[in-house]
Amino acid sequence: MSGIFCKDLSISGGTVNISQAGEAFEVSQDVKISGGSVTVSGATAIRAVRNVEITGGTVTATATGVNGNAISAGNRVE
Repeated sequence: MSGIFCKDLSISGGTVNISQAGEAFEVSQDVKISGGSVTVSGATAIRAVRNVEITGGTVTATATGVNGNAISAGNRVE
């Protein structure tokens, strides 16, 4: 079960707080975070098939699953 499931996710500002038993963000393509305050926790906090790109803002990602990753992606840019 996912908190947010979508094709692409872009966050450029504001405040996002998600706590989920499964994936907090499950994205079939790309996650781009360029600003704001993002706090996510889940078995895997952020999962993207292609890319996770964090270029700004404050991101706190916590894996709560035994075998989970805070951030899981084909490519990761921080």
